[in-house]
Amino acid sequence: YGPNVAPSTSGGGNLSAGSTAETTPVSAAAAKGDIQSIKVMLDMFQRVKEQNTIARRQDPKLQKQPETYFGAIEAREQHEVDTALCDALVKSLFTSWKTNDDFKLQKQCLEVAVALLHRGAKLNQAGFARLKDSIAFNRLKSPMEQFTMTEGLYRFET
Repeated sequence: YGPNVAPSTSGGGNLSAGSTAETTPVSAAAAKGDIQSIKVMLDMFQRVKEQNTIARRQDPKLQKQPETYFGAIEAREQHEVDTALCDALVKSLFTSWKTNDDFKLQKQCLEVAVALLHRGAKLNQAGFARLKDSIAFNRLKSPMEQFTMTEGLYRFET
């Protein structure tokens, strides 16, 4: 932020910036077992997030906003972070499981999973179900897909 730049109220610098619904930069690195990129992205993201939060709260144009205003923005940002980290965790775990013939990639993906867990990633219920279904179908399920059991057959709903 400079003197002529307004702070973002929308959580700029999020982990899913420049992504589609299918892939974020952090999840793409996780699927490749790129531990260094993961660490750099998470470190940079944390610094940017902290700076944005401070700048937003100190912005004279926003100082009259109630605490609930800032809390809502920060809660939405945290939800986006949690979602991106869970997605990356699912991708790293699935890739590790899937690549049983490539020990190096398998090890790298497990290292990424451990690093993500150390940085606060959580395998929530939706993430666990996605991982379980991906393993059952032997392909990584999109976060947008839902597997539903109907008459003993699986169908995809998006």
